[in-house]
Amino acid sequence: MVDALPSPVIVLDARAPGWPILIANAAFDRVTGGHGPAGGRFLHELTEVTSSLRDAIAAAAAGAGGQSLKLWLSPDGPESSLWSVKLEPLCDGDGVWGVLAAFSAEPGSEVVQGRGDRIDVLTQFAQRQTGDGFRQQLPAAALVCAVDTTGAQRGVLLVAEQPDQYGIAARIGADDLVQTCDAVQPPIAGAGPAIQAWSASSAGEDPPVWFAGQPGWEELLLARLSIRGGEPGVVVVADPQDGAWDDAAAQRLQVAAAVAVSGLDRARLDDQLTRLQAVLQGAVSTTAGLVDATDPAAARAQVLDGLVFDMGLAGAALWVSGDEGDSPVLLSAAGVPSPVRQRLTALPANGPVARVAQGERIDRVPEGSTVGRAWPGHRVHLVPVPPPSAGVLGVFVSDEVPRLVEEVFASLAHALASAVQQTTLHRRAQSVLNSLQRELWPRVVDLPPEVEVGHVYQSATTGFAIGGDFFDVFATASGHIGIACGDVSGKGIEAASLTAMAVYSLRAYALRGTTPNLVMTMMNGTVGAQSAADRFMTMVYARIDPLTWTVALSLAGHPPPMLVGPDGVVVLALPPDVPIGMLDDSTYDEHDFVLDPGQSLVLYTDGVTEARKGPDEGRALLGIERLEQVLTGLVGTSAQCMADGVWEAVQEWTGGNTTDDCAILVLRRPIDHGAGESLSLS
Repeated sequence: MVDALPSPVIVLDARAPGWPILIANAAFDRVTGGHGPAGGRFLHELTEVTSSLRDAIAAAAAGAGGQSLKLWLSPDGPESSLWSVKLEPLCDGDGVWGVLAAFSAEPGSEVVQGRGDRIDVLTQFAQRQTGDGFRQQLPAAALVCAVDTTGAQRGVLLVAEQPDQYGIAARIGADDLVQTCDAVQPPIAGAGPAIQAWSASSAGEDPPVWFAGQPGWEELLLARLSIRGGEPGVVVVADPQDGAWDDAAAQRLQVAAAVAVSGLDRARLDDQLTRLQAVLQGAVSTTAGLVDATDPAAARAQVLDGLVFDMGLAGAALWVSGDEGDSPVLLSAAGVPSPVRQRLTALPANGPVARVAQGERIDRVPEGSTVGRAWPGHRVHLVPVPPPSAGVLGVFVSDEVPRLVEEVFASLAHALASAVQQTTLHRRAQSVLNSLQRELWPRVVDLPPEVEVGHVYQSATTGFAIGGDFFDVFATASGHIGIACGDVSGKGIEAASLTAMAVYSLRAYALRGTTPNLVMTMMNGTVGAQSAADRFMTMVYARIDPLTWTVALSLAGHPPPMLVGPDGVVVLALPPDVPIGMLDDSTYDEHDFVLDPGQSLVLYTDGVTEARKGPDEGRALLGIERLEQVLTGLVGTSAQCMADGVWEAVQEWTGGNTTDDCAILVLRRPIDHGAGESLSLS
């Protein structure tokens, strides 16, 4: 771009001592002829560096723009040696990296000959492109430059809006022209010379644009704008001030077009980089959101919404193949208007969407296809979604997107397929787990209204209501009430499998009315034989006679039960036996006591007593003593209120961050029931 300028231009290295010349155009080399190419040399080798020039360069290197002064270049060259020089800083993200020096011949020199101002226009246009905030002014400034440098009085800058349709992006003295013209493509926009002159007085020449030959548009110069990666454009100037174009006007227009294309290319590249950054950030956010999806429909919605709301694209749709020979089926869409959605549900069985679903690659969807014209003014990208959730992802854009963005679409399609597969497996697993939960959830026996049972159960595993703790209340064949609470080693689904074995074994042995110590012994044999060597469980099981309220109880490594009644709280400090499943030949003691009227038996797991404070508070345990204090404050409350009160105390102690399963079970003997009168169990 610099080399095409007719006036001398150089770029100095602002970061190196002495400011060596980084770039010098051919015009500068000609002016300083006899010294050889200027690039890589120092300015003081080619001309006298005065103190004023040194100060001006130093100011520009420090970031001050607008420096201007006179300079005598080497008189050995063929051009005039007195020049005006303008200095502007060149910046990047790390500050000023260079100084642009643009030279223009002083009036009276050989090179001016009345055209110096028109050449200066090119230099000034090139300088302005380095300034901040110039991008929005670029089309208008390019046209001003083209008009001024050629000596024209009017002009337009045309840009292709659609194939074979050009619109006016900037205009000077062209208020009477229509904005666009359909089915007219300037011949210069295609192959052939980059510069064209046209005159209405030349017989036989076809008009190059739709307004050629109109008043004021009889004499034209046209230059092609070949914007990299974008739609072509044409700059048209007309009505020369001197009645005819000078012999260098076309050359200057070509330079103006080259400078404009350079700026438009850079602006387009900046736009693409900004767009790509936004799309990549949105894609990362969308993909991260798939991690939490637990349902195939939610995963599909996450991707479609992400394309529209996170990545800033116009719309998105997802199809799956229909039955053999049928049209694709629209599963979901986001961002598309209702009329467009209706069109997307009625696609042909042999159209682009169906062909992509069958494995065909279509890089550009034909605009005349049903899906291609479904949303006027938008282009659709079709991306195959791989098995096992095979389908087609359609992404609608209102303007072109960088090629790399299409690769992002493909990555999202693969991420969607993986997420749908995982969520499908999750739903199947959840269905199995739900069945297991229904089987494991305690079936609390229907007791007479005078007997209260309260319970709280909280699993530490997200999404799974049953973990490693369990409790049960049931009626035995002998007419007793069975009440149990246990804790299996581990948490989550793995612990739940052992919990299932424990619950079924407990019911199998205890429902017959077997004594607690024998129930424990039989369960120890079953768990030890059918589980890994490192798996065990603690448990408390009590058998209650509803006639005498005598309680027979056995402990297998479990926290001590508590009695809560009108006289306060009693911790049953019974010696616990070995946990179930730890030793093959373990035996268990049985402890007998009477539950007094109004007294409650409280069973719990170590998720209660081993609840911890946060790290900032030393991770202190709740402990037996604090649990005793909590229950003291709950004397006189119902069984369910007592269980809820213990759980609230655990939540308060941990700040709501419990990390272990918790089970709390309370059975309360009625106060007014007469001694010796039995309770009927259903």
